[in-house]
Amino acid sequence: MSFRSNSQRKIHLREFLETQAEAIHFLSPRVFLCPGGVSLHRLRVALRRMQAAVWLLRQSPRGPHFEKLMRELASLGGALGKVRELDVAIKDAGRYGIGCAGLRTRREKAKDKLRGQLAEPRRRRLAKRIAEALVTVDAFPPQIFGEVRIRLHHKLARTLERKNRSPHDLHRLRIVLKKIRYLLESMGRGTGPLRKMQRILGNFHDLQALQELTGPKLSLAKRQVSLRKNLNLQVPPVMRFALQARPEAGNASV
Repeated sequence: MSFRSNSQRKIHLREFLETQAEAIHFLSPRVFLCPGGVSLHRLRVALRRMQAAVWLLRQSPRGPHFEKLMRELASLGGALGKVRELDVAIKDAGRYGIGCAGLRTRREKAKDKLRGQLAEPRRRRLAKRIAEALVTVDAFPPQIFGEVRIRLHHKLARTLERKNRSPHDLHRLRIVLKKIRYLLESMGRGTGPLRKMQRILGNFHDLQALQELTGPKLSLAKRQVSLRKNLNLQVPPVMRFALQARPEAGNASV
């Protein structure tokens, strides 16, 4: 186990924000020119991590709330997510022998909307708002790190305790898991147990999205049953991770 002081976490948060800002600046024009593939996925992840870090900054009682920045990040993230969802759906459709001509048409429309989100004036405006958020890290109250960490672990435990596991519940769990993972990473925390569960939930969601786009398929349903079994195996280690939260002594944490 390692210990990290609040001052070290603050330095990590700044570096985390700067890294995501650089990734967004580097990847945005490339995705504008070619909206798909690895660059789109990496931009989407950088955007999620930026959202998590800005959310953390918003927890300061006297700090700015960055409503406009959060709206822009959410809007761009939604456009990226739609293209990514259709990319995955087309790939999975080929894997399971499902026709995808209609999906390709929808993907082209989604790409056009994404290009509008990534036009140069909007990229410049987003970069300016991210730079404004970076300035506020110096005034961020470091004691908030411990408070937020405990809240996140408790939220994860409560979510895992719910017994109803409908597709909607699993999608909600996936969203909660992603947010908690990126928030903890922005504070320099390890999130190993969360990653495997997140991957399984992501695969389940991809198949659910494909069924919604193309209709129910027996092959997809069978694969989802297998994913549910794997998911159940991940609940105990993730619950143990969630129950690790406890008040921290001084500036140190496990």
